[in-house]
Amino acid sequence: MSSIIKVSLPQYGCGTFYLHKIDGSYFQSLQQLIYYIMVDVGIYNELLTKDQLKVLHKLIKKDHQSIYKINEDDKDYSEEIYELIQTLEYESCAYVGYRLDKKGYILNEDFIDQYPEKNLDKKYLNETISKIAFDKKDQKDKYIKSIL
Repeated sequence: MSSIIKVSLPQYGCGTFYLHKIDGSYFQSLQQLIYYIMVDVGIYNELLTKDQLKVLHKLIKKDHQSIYKINEDDKDYSEEIYELIQTLEYESCAYVGYRLDKKGYILNEDFIDQYPEKNLDKKYLNETISKIAFDKKDQKDKYIKSIL
């Protein structure tokens, strides 16, 4: 199978994403897709303060190519929340790579170097996502289904 993995998802940002693209610009990358899914299912609503959410939504309106990152100088900054978001982003990308590999796609060297895990499964991803106290159980299920 090809090493170029293009998907069309018009409900998210720019609408077209390349699942093999994990380095360089975030535009149309796997990370950007994961970010939009996390926004869509409400993960950021669960983790960010109201002020941080305002900045996130303002950024989304202004520039679809950007990805919101918590500002360390922010008065509401939390190292724990920052690390949880980073872990979710990383583990989600790693899991997508795992699934693509299992389906026979050829992952590029950058992908393999950045996400070397080969023993990921749904239970592992569930445990990572379970660190978030979702208001509704269906938000968690929707997120897991969306990255599969």
